[in-house]
Amino acid sequence: MDERNRAHKENGGHERAKARRRERALARAEVTELARERAAIQQMPSCCSSVERIRLSQEGGSVATFRQCAWQISNVQQLIGLSRRDIQRACYQGEGGVGILHPADSAWGRRSYDVKDLAALFVVRRFKEAGMSLPEIRSAFDEAHRAGGDVRSLLEVQTQRLREERDRASDQLVRAEALRVALGQAGQEQTLADLITRCCLTELIASEAVPPAELAMLSATFTRGLKELGDCIRAGQAALSKTAQDVASAVIAEFAATPRRMGGEGRSERSEAVRLIGRVLDSAGMDLAVELWLGAGSYEYVRATFVSASEAAHA
Repeated sequence: MDERNRAHKENGGHERAKARRRERALARAEVTELARERAAIQQMPSCCSSVERIRLSQEGGSVATFRQCAWQISNVQQLIGLSRRDIQRACYQGEGGVGILHPADSAWGRRSYDVKDLAALFVVRRFKEAGMSLPEIRSAFDEAHRAGGDVRSLLEVQTQRLREERDRASDQLVRAEALRVALGQAGQEQTLADLITRCCLTELIASEAVPPAELAMLSATFTRGLKELGDCIRAGQAALSKTAQDVASAVIAEFAATPRRMGGEGRSERSEAVRLIGRVLDSAGMDLAVELWLGAGSYEYVRATFVSASEAAHA
């Protein structure tokens, strides 16, 4: 019995020794592989992050193929602005998680996030900013899927909402700046005329209808026209007076003489100019800026003058 026990112990010792040798061999192979990866990573473009370089070395791809790779959670936090906990809960399907998205697991047992995952997490962040809980957000995703949509449709909705928020913020910003200038808080170097010129320039750029070389000239033309209409108001001349109509017609003529990048089919240069001036008058905060510069009621006076001048031209 003792001999059998001794033999059994010796055999067990041999097996444990073999197992330790296998573990050491695997560890050496792993270290060798990591060293090989690090050497390959150091030769990759400096524009690639460490995560990007590791993925590129794994796939043996070029920089072009690398662009399709994924990100780790620390990168996602920075790029999307969502907390690590919320990211983990959005992905985890067990207790405490909601399983909104299902990122892939990498060779290191960590999740890796692709572009679609980033888009989903961006939508999650937007919903959270609107006061929704993660379970409620999961329900919103499920509802979108039942309606035949996906993360692209949800992202499109968020994109439209952000555009609307941007427009509202832009409008409020112009109004705040106009009031600061009117109160003398914006510095003597800035005037309401300067602000109106800048607003006009911004709207003309957004319209993509005016060549860059003409932008400053047309903005100055618009502001000069408003100043001359202000002189008409102070002189007691009506919006339909010949003097006021001549001012508006001259501005329309200068806009019409400017080469267009785009033009409506069947539209004349003059009608296109009227449309563009109308767009500038409707731009963010323009009504308040004009009223503060030219006086109470001046914005409607200016609009009426341009409308009348444009109708006279079509008659």
